[in-house]
Amino acid sequence: MAAPVSVTEGAGAAFSFLKRSWRRAAGALTLAGLLNGAAAFSFLNRDFARACGLFVACLLASIMAQGALFRFAGGANRPGDQGSSIGPGGFQWGAVEGRLLAVVLLRGLLFGLLGALFLTVVAAIYVGMAAAEAAPGFAVAAQSGWRPTLGLLGWAVVAGAGLAGLAGLGWIALRLYLAFPATVALGRVQLLSTWVLTRGRVLPILGALILIALPSLGVILAARFGRGLLASGAWGDRRLIAGICSLITGLGHNFLIAPLSVGLMTHLYNRLGPEDAGVT
Repeated sequence: MAAPVSVTEGAGAAFSFLKRSWRRAAGALTLAGLLNGAAAFSFLNRDFARACGLFVACLLASIMAQGALFRFAGGANRPGDQGSSIGPGGFQWGAVEGRLLAVVLLRGLLFGLLGALFLTVVAAIYVGMAAAEAAPGFAVAAQSGWRPTLGLLGWAVVAGAGLAGLAGLGWIALRLYLAFPATVALGRVQLLSTWVLTRGRVLPILGALILIALPSLGVILAARFGRGLLASGAWGDRRLIAGICSLITGLGHNFLIAPLSVGLMTHLYNRLGPEDAGVT
């Protein structure tokens, strides 16, 4: 029987892993952080083409860093195990990283489809509520270019449906949270098969995720505060200040959230996964 999940124990394991592992993937984490900051800066400046390219590069660098961290978690850097060794600074690309990329793409496809379905349902509710409030002249109004408007009750129903849909997407994401460590441990791409592992454990996983996200959130808020403080005075070009703060935010976020996430996922999978398929 799988052991119960503890919020504090999971967060503690994640922070312990952070202290032990970040040096092994420092190069890939640095690259991912710089690309993350540059992509955010380009997006904020509405340079969407450059932002998209930087985002793709950031994704690949992040997968390299995650691959190095998962290899470290599994003790894969053993003499003679050339196929799963950690590259200098965390720069390597092999079967582990390829499978992690496949999981990312599959998750993106799944949640893209779910998101489209969610938006369709919300739009249908919106139009339905507007039609109900505009009855009995809805058909005639619609043919003459009518635009749906809602009263307080209509907006409450649409907002409730929207929040319920977002909560549902979040719940599904948590149920599939162990796809990455399962993929690494089993040596093949896993996604929906990990659904059963998190049954009845969504709230503890969510609690642990909130705890490990706090340091990264602190870095983001501190960078935003510093940017506002520097921009309000005569400290130089505001665009340069914004760029520097974006890079600092990207670096701080990646150096914290990537090792913490891998540490938590590894801990949870070792507790909830098959006894003979642990990551560590």
